[in-house]
Amino acid sequence: MKVEWLGHNHWLLETPNGTRILIDPEVKYNPDFPTKYRELVQLEDIDLILVTHGHFDTMTLSDLRKWGDLFDPIFITPYELGIWLKSRLPAYKILALGQGSRISKIEMLELGVEEEKVKEISNIVINVVPAAHSSSITPVE
Repeated sequence: MKVEWLGHNHWLLETPNGTRILIDPEVKYNPDFPTKYRELVQLEDIDLILVTHGHFDTMTLSDLRKWGDLFDPIFITPYELGIWLKSRLPAYKILALGQGSRISKIEMLELGVEEEKVKEISNIVINVVPAAHSSSITPVE
């Protein structure tokens, strides 16, 4: 697996099968986000975006829209944040998962993700674990 730090708590993972996963994809308020990726298109393709919580230093609506428009990824979020995002970003596939949940290709299909999108995702499992950090939403464009 390839792992690249994108500043602050932001990461790009690439599995051996080529699935590309972004974790907390904030650009606007991340001064350490690599200059070579600032336009985002240089990242080529993104399959999954994991948003761990709703603080401005992990996500903004404007950045999520950019990622969604460029790559049409599947967004995976904590439950409450996902419900909030769905009301503001209805055009994108957002899977809102509760604490203790797990998701793989099978569950993605069961939740209505198109088979075409899921077939590009390697055989990974994402587990939602508790974290001792506020998940409050900072509504920043």
